[in-house]
Amino acid sequence: MGKRMYSFFIVLILVLLSGCIGQSSTLQASSSEQQSPHKITRAELTELIQEDGDMLLIDVRTEGEYEKGHLPGAIVIPYDEFDTRYSEILDYKDKEVVLYCHVGGMGDYAGRVLLENGFTNVKNLDGGINGWINSGGKIV
Repeated sequence: MGKRMYSFFIVLILVLLSGCIGQSSTLQASSSEQQSPHKITRAELTELIQEDGDMLLIDVRTEGEYEKGHLPGAIVIPYDEFDTRYSEILDYKDKEVVLYCHVGGMGDYAGRVLLENGFTNVKNLDGGINGWINSGGKIV
């Protein structure tokens, strides 16, 4: 009977721990969802560009990719340097910042870096530069 009781407690502990782990994962997922930049369509970005407001457009691809073609008015800060270079744009902490990459993933990452560091109005171009071009957007 002692061996059965021991097995019962081991199983009980494992069940309780798995519940805690699942709950923690759920909390982390909802927290990271809150820290994702808002997706913006090509049409919405076109409108923002035409308004000519105080917006910063950032290409997070490599400098070589940027030089081959980028959206008009964009600056380049490669996504793999974003953790250390976001401080270069602190003047835009409370202004509109729109990011883009090839299709959206790297822009989303860079957006999370900005949001985690106090930026308040961060957007990511849905579909990236590929979506922009495929829907008729021009690059320079």
